[in-house]
Amino acid sequence: MSEAHSDTTVPPSSDPLVPRDFNEWTLNVYGIFKRSGYRIMGIVLLWSIIPVVAGVWTSSQLLRITDRLNKALPADQTTLTPAQTETMWAHVTEALSWSGIAVAVSLALSYFTAAGWAAALRVAVTDAAGKPIGFGEAMAYGARKGLSMWGWYLLVSLCAMVGACLCVLPGLYMAVAFALFAPVVVLEGGMAMARSFRLVHNAFGKMLGRIALSFAGVLSVGLVLYVLQLLIAGFGLGSDGMSPSSPLDLFADGVFALASAVLTAVILISGLLVTYAEARAREDGSATTVELLERSPS
Repeated sequence: MSEAHSDTTVPPSSDPLVPRDFNEWTLNVYGIFKRSGYRIMGIVLLWSIIPVVAGVWTSSQLLRITDRLNKALPADQTTLTPAQTETMWAHVTEALSWSGIAVAVSLALSYFTAAGWAAALRVAVTDAAGKPIGFGEAMAYGARKGLSMWGWYLLVSLCAMVGACLCVLPGLYMAVAFALFAPVVVLEGGMAMARSFRLVHNAFGKMLGRIALSFAGVLSVGLVLYVLQLLIAGFGLGSDGMSPSSPLDLFADGVFALASAVLTAVILISGLLVTYAEARAREDGSATTVELLERSPS
């Protein structure tokens, strides 16, 4: 028996976001690419510029400090003079300070990433409902909703990292269970992590497959970008992660970081949004794209 006939709670007709089976899931994901892909990428690109530039700059500073430390130490480090020891600890302290600054900056600027996701999700939903919003309205929505998205993003990331530290499987489980938090923030609000957990576990096997496919798409794109970076590195562009980089190298790193952020966002937003819509339809049996939009908080 096919998936479409084995579950009576799915909508009776096709919908731009809500799928009846796996085939429609793939078509709806592609529909978001085709309908809203360029707008999503443009929004995420603009919101990602500041965190990417800050990340590339702080990384370059850490490389410079590490390089100074390596040059200050003698080849034989088994017997250091007091002056050499003092120099070493000065550089180590500076490196630790910059590492702390880099982490703090990354956490603070992840708000911009969250805001970009909120705006992009809103655009994907309104486009699918036939009620598209303007670019300025989408950016304003992202700025407003970004605070809520940012808070939940930090909590989900913390849970996934703690789970990964305890053991790999708990971290992966938490990543799957809370994967739908972003669509929940935009289309429902409230306790996004608990809501995502419930939606995923209503049909865990199917949700796991959809979410895994979405992340597999991200991994595939990441692999392609990595290979391109290696090819470009053969022409002397891009940092090697070991020594200070030239402005041209930093520019190349920034371009790849932006490409990764944009492509990751459009793949995950498309896959997770359709997965969320399927979970909502499975839950109440009457969800449509228009109804999801009308019920969502402004």
